Amino acid sequence: MPNVLTRLARTIESRKGEDERKSYAARLFARGPEKCAEKFGEEAVEAIIASAKNDRKNLTEEAADVIFHLLVMLSARGVRFEDVLEELKRREGRSGLVEKRERKKRQADAVCRTRGKCHRRALKAPCDARQAFMLCLRLRPPEPQRACAANQLLTLLWR
Repeated sequence: MPNVLTRLARTIESRKGEDERKSYAARLFARGPEKCAEKFGEEAVEAIIASAKNDRKNLTEEAADVIFHLLVMLSARGVRFEDVLEELKRREGRSGLVEKRERKKRQADAVCRTRGKCHRRALKAPCDARQAFMLCLRLRPPEPQRACAANQLLTLLWR
């Protein structure tokens, strides 16, 4: 029997193309994958704030919102929740440090290659996705002359 997250993911997927007046997920899908990602980010920040304030009740509610919006964002980009579960299953029982090290090797081509010159001059290496996200949180406008992951993410968010 599927768990609540699997059922929720299926319900969200079924909302694609439905009447926007009757479904919040349908409204998000209609606004596009970028809006779905933006809403996920907003909810994540709200959860971070609740955690920083040590507000357990609000953190619980915001965590539920984060999970809901994550499932919407995944669906908007055609990523099946079952595939995410399979990835988690693949990682199960492995050290997070080992997994992270191996993932960095696999993603080396996806990291910006600007010969060490990136948004923050103090960096000795190109920025990675985490640094790109942190730059976005500070709402820094994109720099057209930079061709890196951070700038691509900023460009999407500043549209």
